Parts: sequence; structure tokens; C-alpha cells
Amino acid sequence: MTPFAIQNAVDAFLATWTTTSIRDASEEAPAIPYIEPHILLGDMIGLEIQGAAERIGVLIINIFTRTDKGNLEGYAYGGALEKLFWHESTEDIFFENGDQMPSTAKIGVDTDRQAFHFQTKIPFNIIMEY
Repeated sequence: MTPFAIQNAVDAFLATWTTTSIRDASEEAPAIPYIEPHILLGDMIGLEIQGAAERIGVLIINIFTRTDKGNLEGYAYGGALEKLFWHESTEDIFFENGDQMPSTAKIGVDTDRQAFHFQTKIPFNIIMEY
């Protein structure tokens, strides 16, 4: 899969998320709370199966929540995103990578946005045949 195809497949899968707004990086930030997905592509590894390769990566979803809600709101959204992707797949993308599973962490306070910043990381892999 090309990076463009990966992005389209992830966007289509994430379209089922209706809990908060989803910010496209080219848009103005919506009202808080919202999420902001990014894909970090990793290496492509040749497999012993002739003509097959595995591409790994991480879907990083930044979560911005209101500071008056404390940590509860950010961890609740993070947990909901983890559950959405847990053992799921779309097209050729598997949202896990071996024993690496989704996780959520608090990054801190984003003073520019006046929001708490959390981050959910969802590892993925793709088996491709050429």
C-alpha cells in the first residue's frame, strides 16, 4: 500500500468516530474537545515468503480536551479510541503489531490551545505481496 492509500484507509476507518470533532491538519482547530490523527510510517521489511513485505507504522492521535474537565475526559477519549482500533483491521491494515497494542498517555497542557493534550498510539502493520 502506498502512503496515500494507507492515509485514505485510516481516514475511512476513523470516520466511524463521532464522539468528538476530527481535525484535518489543514483546517482551523475546531472547538475543544477534538482529535487530530497523524500517521508515522515505519520501515518496510522483506519477508521469507517470496515477494511479500511487511510495512509497520503508528497511528498517532492527539486528543485535546478542556482543562476544566481534568484528566478524566482525555483518558476516556483515549480509552474509547483504543477500543475502536483494538484487534481491528481495514483493507490490508492490521491495527496491532505483534505484541504492541494501543496505548494512551497524557502529554501535558497545550498553553496555545488552553487544553490538556493526550496522545493515543495505535501500532499497525500491513502485509503486502508484490
